[in-house]
Amino acid sequence: MSQAYSGGATVLHNTTIERVRELPLPGSITVSIGDYVQASEVIGFASLSGEGVLVRVSEELGIPAKEAMQTISVRVGDWVKKGDKLATHSVFFGLFRTEVTAPVSGEVELVSELTGTIMLRCRPIKIERTAFISGRVSNVHDNLSVTIKTRCSLVQGVFGVGGERLGRICMLPDTGGITTLSSTLAIDGAVLISRGAPSLELLEEGARRNIAGWIAGSIDDIVIETFAKRRIGVAITGDESVPFSLFVTEGFGEIPMNDEAWGVFSRNQGREISMTGVTQVRAGAIRPEAIIGLPEQSVDSPDCQENAESGLIIGRAVRIIRHPYFGRIGFIKELPPEPRLIPSGASARIAVISFEDGATVEIPRANIELLGASHSGTNTVASKTEESL
Repeated sequence: MSQAYSGGATVLHNTTIERVRELPLPGSITVSIGDYVQASEVIGFASLSGEGVLVRVSEELGIPAKEAMQTISVRVGDWVKKGDKLATHSVFFGLFRTEVTAPVSGEVELVSELTGTIMLRCRPIKIERTAFISGRVSNVHDNLSVTIKTRCSLVQGVFGVGGERLGRICMLPDTGGITTLSSTLAIDGAVLISRGAPSLELLEEGARRNIAGWIAGSIDDIVIETFAKRRIGVAITGDESVPFSLFVTEGFGEIPMNDEAWGVFSRNQGREISMTGVTQVRAGAIRPEAIIGLPEQSVDSPDCQENAESGLIIGRAVRIIRHPYFGRIGFIKELPPEPRLIPSGASARIAVISFEDGATVEIPRANIELLGASHSGTNTVASKTEESL
């Protein structure tokens, strides 16, 4: 397939975030402000009304509603089990008897004299909400939601499938295409990190070995559609029936994971990770993300905040996002202040990019994405005029 790249995903090595964990309806919150919670800990629950099942006694017995009322042996508030007798009708002096039994277990909620029917209400469904990330409870709102604050590393993706998963980081070899998962690799419950694009066979092997998730640089669109068993369109993902969650940090095709994201995962090998593939590409965009909790210190300390430079910097790592150098990574060598003529015939401000093989090219500034890492310790900040694209 052709490649499709979507830049701009956030990579933060050391930052503080807050996440709101909300119940689907008001319920009970089991934690308090100031509590430290683990990612897998239940922070609240709600009860969803059980299914209502209508039993048409009059129709099943073939008699009028008024007469059916005389056959019903249960009353509102009674609890019945599946198969219990609800009504009995005898004819021909008791020689023939017809019974109506409960199709499900539930509480008798309604007995209608008008229609000769019984409404059974099944047990309430208990819905639990976990913390998803380890951190400190900073707010509790009206038995509906909890805000959790944590110090972490954060890596966003551009597209994913599957919901929330917890696991431990397991790095795959930083080599070319991976053809198999080592049988000696302990990946049960792990979130696998691969630089390149996994094949469908690898995803299926991961499912057989019970992995929790997979984060890759990119993926073939046919592979992810086959894996998710659905067409991937402009909508919301996350509710797919998949054995594990998956997201990509770069896009579709054969685009390797950027060094910043790969470095974050590598430094946290073996640590717990919270990931979700939920993606919304319309208004109110939601990106898939991976959150790696860091040792708790003072999350309010300035030392715990991400010190991310903005703008163009001499020596900064960049990715080219237009052909003919699409996907290549280099470093800013020069930032000429005056516009120059580019191959399209237009005049634009450019950046001189140096690649690892020593080659240098001139690229319009609008065609590069900042990756954040500096080369050879260079940290010369461009002037405010030069920063603008």
